[in-house]
Amino acid sequence: MANYFGYSQQKLSNLFKERCHLTINQFICNKRIEISKKLLTETNYSIVSIASILQFSDSSYYIKEFKKYTNMTSKKFRENHSINIKDKI
Repeated sequence: MANYFGYSQQKLSNLFKERCHLTINQFICNKRIEISKKLLTETNYSIVSIASILQFSDSSYYIKEFKKYTNMTSKKFRENHSINIKDKI
């Protein structure tokens, strides 16, 4: 990314953090967790599948990161926020 914008990696990291108040990695992980919330509530994909779709190294790491950002496990989140398809028909 840095090469694309013509910056060193450090310069890009500093600019990003200055403007977004997050590191690039934090920003990306945050977006992946937001997408996973949607997948957890709107699909029946397994947690392992969601971790794979979002390119987490493994499901344990995904669960750890999910909990860090949401203060609950992905399983608990799904239980509390799932949309019951039958109720919508």
